[in-house]
Amino acid sequence: MCGRFAQEHPDEIVVYFRSHPADWVRGLGPRYNLAPTQPALVLRLDPDGVRVVDRLRWGLVPRWAPDATRAARTINARAETVAQTPSFRLPLRERRCVVPASRFYEWARRGKARVPYSVQRADGAPFAFAGLWEAWQPPEGGAPWTTFTVITTAAEGALGALHDRFPATLDAEGVATWLDPGSGPDALRPLLRPLPAAALRVERVHPYVNNARHEGPRCVSPPDPELFE
Repeated sequence: MCGRFAQEHPDEIVVYFRSHPADWVRGLGPRYNLAPTQPALVLRLDPDGVRVVDRLRWGLVPRWAPDATRAARTINARAETVAQTPSFRLPLRERRCVVPASRFYEWARRGKARVPYSVQRADGAPFAFAGLWEAWQPPEGGAPWTTFTVITTAAEGALGALHDRFPATLDAEGVATWLDPGSGPDALRPLLRPLPAAALRVERVHPYVNNARHEGPRCVSPPDPELFE
């Protein structure tokens, strides 16, 4: 699964993904430990078909849901069943987005300890996760919630030993196809794949990141030497 990720360079997201300039993004600081139900930067098309960066809440709430309690359970959508799952099938047809990430985290069990690992692209470029978004109106009124989910697929190669799921990752051409409202199932299905292990850099990081309330560069720092003893 993808349960924690980072957006360390928010100002570069607009440039890298050729989005419409968004001055407000430049005022944002780096996020090292984005967790479910928190807002994150997401790329999608506006009604005129222009790429824009918005802040959406992580954990898709279907528009038909009576409340938002399922948000924590819908941070990910499985590529194998996304087209049939009631929460995701309409967004898959009509409301696709891209979730940029500088890295994401997975954990391995070492006895009783949860050992965190950072997963980055070896070439230093950001990930472009395939995602879906939805707008949900709280029954008590107020502003609608705009939420998203990250699609995952089966991990391949060495990463499978760390976790059996991997975020579906798009290349530049795949980003354009994924966002294109005219793309049908035959064009979308092949895009939902992981990156090969050779294209990744996996490093052990400090257990400070284990706590979803922690933020800052320490999340991506090396672990203390005594942790290897």
